[in-house]
Amino acid sequence: MGDSPRALIRLVLLLAVALVVVHGAALASDSQPRASPTVELVLADSVAATATATPRPTFTATATPTATATMTATPTSTPTVTPTSTPTRTATPTPTPLPTKARGGKAVIIDQAIQMMYVYEDGALVRTIPVSTGRPEKDMMTPGWEGRIGYYVGTFSSFGTTQDEAWYLFQSDGGILIHGAPYLLEEGVKVYQELEALGKYPSSHGCIRLPPEDAVWFTKWGPEGAYILITPLPRDKFH
Repeated sequence: MGDSPRALIRLVLLLAVALVVVHGAALASDSQPRASPTVELVLADSVAATATATPRPTFTATATPTATATMTATPTSTPTVTPTSTPTRTATPTPTPLPTKARGGKAVIIDQAIQMMYVYEDGALVRTIPVSTGRPEKDMMTPGWEGRIGYYVGTFSSFGTTQDEAWYLFQSDGGILIHGAPYLLEEGVKVYQELEALGKYPSSHGCIRLPPEDAVWFTKWGPEGAYILITPLPRDKFH
């Protein structure tokens, strides 16, 4: 109850202030349009209620650029070129020395060890011809021999094949001749046999075989009466 007088005093003062305000408003209304108190209160409330929000600064995240890795090119090693070995040329067989007595006129040497024939004229080598002599078997081997080339036989047949450009040499278990490679006649065409043996190994039945074109040349050269030397066949080389 001690606070009641004070409360009354406050109430009286508030009423007095209110009367002053109302009276002032009435006076003002005589000279100016009366403003709606309700509007003022609403405006005041709106202003008070409206908070001016201070916009927060927008932070734009700046991405830190990732360092681009620089590719260091690894040098490619240069391949080492292995030199290709230079093919060795096949050495030209050294002819058997021509006997002194055969250095004048025409002469022929047949070296059975290397299956080659050398043709000379007046001591000069005029042609080297691959040959195939008799096989290293009984009754087929070409024996070593020295003498003169006999007469021209021409074409003959033996052992089921035909041979051209034949020249007689000597007799040994049958006639020994020089002639062209054997062939079979098929529909009028000569099919030559065992040409791969020429200059490589003995394959005949005792005669000396020549390539067909060399056999023709030999006949044109005119070998009749020419000196001829046939060296012995090394048995151990062609077994």
